[in-house]
Amino acid sequence: MKVHHIRDKFIETLQREFSTLNLHYTTGGQISFDVSFKGWNKSYCLKFLSGYQEIYFFGDKTEKVSNKKDY
Repeated sequence: MKVHHIRDKFIETLQREFSTLNLHYTTGGQISFDVSFKGWNKSYCLKFLSGYQEIYFFGDKTEKVSNKKDY
């Protein structure tokens, strides 16, 4: 249950304190938050991998908005 919005407040603080950096912050699964360069996401690593027919990403919570390619 999201009562106190701790992660959201933490992300707001990170955005404010590190506004000059090229970073994007999002809430992750149930208890995590993600930090990445703007324009990157979990799929960024795929351009460095070849020869695999299937690649899986695991997590406890997946939403389209969290895994969006363009921010």
